[in-house]
Amino acid sequence: MKKAITIILALITALSITATTACVPSSSDVEVTYPAYITKETESTAFDESKYINEKGLKKAVLNEDGSVTITMTKAKREETVKKMEEGILETYKRLIDGELTPYIKAINATEDYRIITVDVEKEAYQNAPFDMTPAMLGISVSIYQIFTDEGIESEIIIQDIESGEAIETVSYPESF
Repeated sequence: MKKAITIILALITALSITATTACVPSSSDVEVTYPAYITKETESTAFDESKYINEKGLKKAVLNEDGSVTITMTKAKREETVKKMEEGILETYKRLIDGELTPYIKAINATEDYRIITVDVEKEAYQNAPFDMTPAMLGISVSIYQIFTDEGIESEIIIQDIESGEAIETVSYPESF
């Protein structure tokens, strides 16, 4: 049960930093806009810009009319964030492979840009698992990474039988959000 809670918390954390990025012309800063459906500060009365900036180490934060939040950070902060995301993706792989709740996962491989992620599983055990969030966890993790690297969200999670190589399930993002 602890592992399930950890997995759910990881998803919530990942969702809390989902954003779109755009480099500010002729500036050393980067703007990132968190979509309204992600931000908790969707009401102007609940948004505390100063607190938000201090908690996240940002230069600026603005609540937009549509409920999205646009933040400004240095390029160095963005690079630090991307590096942490890469480490987080690899940690997610490790937790899934070593996890008590996902003993059927034997390996996870991805292309360098995380466009294609292949999860090798023991087919019968995977299909008999009562609840599996593997595609969602991986899809969310890599989508966030792709947003911060300006690559656009696009990934395909392939769950395949480790013995035969047969695809059991394929989930594409962002279509599956």
